[in-house]
Amino acid sequence: MRSALTIGGVGAAGILLASAFAAAPAAAAPGEGTVIVTLFEDRYTDGVFDPTDVNPNGQIDAVRTSNSLYLFAEGDPAVDTDDEWYGAAANAEGQFVFPNIPVGPASVHTVDPSGSLNTTGFWDATDPENLVRAEGLNYSFVDGTFFDDDGTVLSTTLAGGGAGARADFVIAEGDNVRTIGMAQVGAYADVLVDGTPTTGVAEVAFFSNGEEFAPMEWQPGEYLGSYGGSGFAQLVPRGIGITVDPERGYRVEAVTARSNINSGLDLEVTETDGLYTVDAAALPLYFDDVVFEVVLAPVPLTDLTVTYFDDNALDGVYDTADQSPTGETDEKRVDGYAYVQDAEGDWYATSANEAGDYVFPGVAAGEVSLYLDVPNVDESTAVWNASGVTSYEEIVEVAQEDISFAEGTYFDPAGGEGPIEKPVPALAAVLPLTLAEGDATVAAGSAAVTQEAVVMDEEGAPSDKAAISFLAGDISYSAEAFDEQAFYAAEGDGSPAYLAPADYALDVVAQEGFDIVEVTATSAETGEELLVASAAALPAVAEGTWTVAPTALATADDRVLWTVVVGPEEDAGPGTEEPPGDGDGDGDGGSGTPAPGTGGDDLASTGLDAMPYLLAGLIALALLAVGAGSMIVRRRNAE
Repeated sequence: MRSALTIGGVGAAGILLASAFAAAPAAAAPGEGTVIVTLFEDRYTDGVFDPTDVNPNGQIDAVRTSNSLYLFAEGDPAVDTDDEWYGAAANAEGQFVFPNIPVGPASVHTVDPSGSLNTTGFWDATDPENLVRAEGLNYSFVDGTFFDDDGTVLSTTLAGGGAGARADFVIAEGDNVRTIGMAQVGAYADVLVDGTPTTGVAEVAFFSNGEEFAPMEWQPGEYLGSYGGSGFAQLVPRGIGITVDPERGYRVEAVTARSNINSGLDLEVTETDGLYTVDAAALPLYFDDVVFEVVLAPVPLTDLTVTYFDDNALDGVYDTADQSPTGETDEKRVDGYAYVQDAEGDWYATSANEAGDYVFPGVAAGEVSLYLDVPNVDESTAVWNASGVTSYEEIVEVAQEDISFAEGTYFDPAGGEGPIEKPVPALAAVLPLTLAEGDATVAAGSAAVTQEAVVMDEEGAPSDKAAISFLAGDISYSAEAFDEQAFYAAEGDGSPAYLAPADYALDVVAQEGFDIVEVTATSAETGEELLVASAAALPAVAEGTWTVAPTALATADDRVLWTVVVGPEEDAGPGTEEPPGDGDGDGDGGSGTPAPGTGGDDLASTGLDAMPYLLAGLIALALLAVGAGSMIVRRRNAE
């Protein structure tokens, strides 16, 4: 039995035994527990105590007995216990035993061998799957109880303290076994550009055991893991790693690592979601450091300017000099946001500037995706890349998809930047771009034209004697009914088709025994009849396709209202054969051609032939204006 504390290392905590005596420990009573602590040097630096693992220098974990340990037990007024301090020396098995301690919150306090704060790292390794770093602190106390290595009480007036660390836990009744690890492992990171440590080109953060440590730049471009920006952090030797966030204009080319003591010993680096880690067990000593080297490469940048516009002229290009028949011109879209994921995978967002453009200064050149808000959560606007387009016939509509990302940078049009705070839209139009270094401009057009049609007989009543389908350029759309023989152009899922500028067309096939008598088209915005082109010769054909040019419409969200009139096939009529004459050879009964104004089919001479079709057309327009306007959910850019 020792009569005094044995403190190992330099600058150990001072101990004062004001009175010494020997008293045998009593068995723990109800409401008390015995704390048994093993303090070990983690020479095989994996954070856990296992003396079978051998490090590269042939060493194994070792129990440390040259220091004393202290225990602080928090009092509980409810059961009339006070705060108490205890000290203990290691027994023959290398354990520090604190018998008969009241249950409740407590903490093990270590002594740093160097006598200086945060020179050695300590952690609670009681649960190998959940290591907990012990917080470094200076502490002192008086009137503590000191247990010798056999558990007997040597003093009840112990005074001590110093630099060390604190590991919290809760004492329960019975034995409370704790394991505390110690090592002196830190981490450095050198950020290199062209082989030279360079400052201001990347943000570095250090990690250990899932905990982040702030960088401290101790030399230009050379960093060390620290406690809040000061002091050299002593790390739990598990999951030691770094993250690197390069400034715009740089990317991470490579991250390597080595031992600080043995600079020729390379450590394998594993990257997971941007975290570069090493296995600290590969270090040759438990008082070594990991040195990371981060190699950055320059990245070419592009200043991207985007013009996003409503194509009111419906010609596919952005040109405010072009006008629709009603005088409408292309108009920039200034509501909402535009997003870019650049060639390095970084996300950026901005809103329209005073000129109505979306400007992204300094995004990584290469393969880039531009995302543009659409007005609603449903696909209700057609969008296309209008750069280089010279007519609507060259338009290629882009896909729309849901997007999301964890973080990004917002460019304020007024200057400055910050994190993206607005949630990304549920749906956006996606423009794939290939950007070269320098300046780039992109124009993106939008439109939401729809087509509707009614099929009627010559009296203006709904008719099912013809089948129709819609076209926009080369793309066919089905006819979805919204009223009796009233239809809208639909996507495959039955939703309304919102169309980019194209030749809008209606394909009509009459049933056997019926002919197409008339096909007309009207602008819903103006009520004006549109010029319709077709190879079919009316008024009596069985099928055909009728087309309207987009530039005939009023705005980017106009509607083409088609009216189709069908009627029975016309008979061949009288006069196809020569009837018997009167014998004199001068009769006209076999001519089959009635005289003008005497009846027959020559209604054109009176203008009355147009009346049934005019009536049918007026009824059709009324149906479309009321029925379609209430049936189809209009998603307009201004809404």
